[in-house]
Amino acid sequence: RLVVTDAPINPGNSGGALVDMDGMLVAIPNAIFSKSGASHGVGFAIPINLVKAVMESFNKGQPYVMRPWMGISVQDVDPDIAESLAMGDKTGVIIQAIHPLSPAQGTGLARGDVVLQLNGENILDQDDFQFRLQTISLTDTVTLKIMKPNKTETEIKFAAITPPDKPAANPTEIKGQNPLSGVTVANLSPATAVQLGIDPNQEDGVVITKVAASPVASLLGINQGDIVVALNDHPISDVKDLQQRLQSTRKFALTLKRQQQILNLQIQ
Repeated sequence: RLVVTDAPINPGNSGGALVDMDGMLVAIPNAIFSKSGASHGVGFAIPINLVKAVMESFNKGQPYVMRPWMGISVQDVDPDIAESLAMGDKTGVIIQAIHPLSPAQGTGLARGDVVLQLNGENILDQDDFQFRLQTISLTDTVTLKIMKPNKTETEIKFAAITPPDKPAANPTEIKGQNPLSGVTVANLSPATAVQLGIDPNQEDGVVITKVAASPVASLLGINQGDIVVALNDHPISDVKDLQQRLQSTRKFALTLKRQQQILNLQIQ
């Protein structure tokens, strides 16, 4: 989410202050759309509550921006869902899945619940939900107002946490005569997923962290961030499991997950 303004943004002022009539800092300008290239046009700025969350990470000396992790997957309440739940407003998000390490485990939150508010702010859709989450401090308590499938509304609370590094990454370069030779892999955890820019709510598999040293994998179109979920139809649980299965076969039917896509590669 960005603050959109028609206030002039002079060249070189990106990163400066956007203040209101009371002199209060509300956002940091970072871009302008201008047909002429001059300072008039539509400006875009990062909201101050998001800036505060970023600065909190830097002030703690963290190597990258640490944002709260809730460990839940959601989708928009579309007209069909709203009708099935007899909801008047087509707003909010519905819980699709809850990660086993989620801080919301044991709070009563369940698949099928509809999130109506996050820390007192109405939730319009999935983008709104993610933005509200990113502005929460890691010292805050998360409060969700939810509606159960039986139409009762309740509040649940849990601590904001960073993405957990469980299981430990154990980065390993694959050796031997197999299509992944030279590829570096790691156990998938929410923390590793965040660092690679992939969905941190995925639970299973081994993630590809480096491909450059593997000409075969590059030829096959395997990318950093791809998740090895199965080999020869056997689910892959961790790095050690993948290594052992690669060493014990001469046929390689790889099942990879890339974002929402499932890729099947047959190599002999």
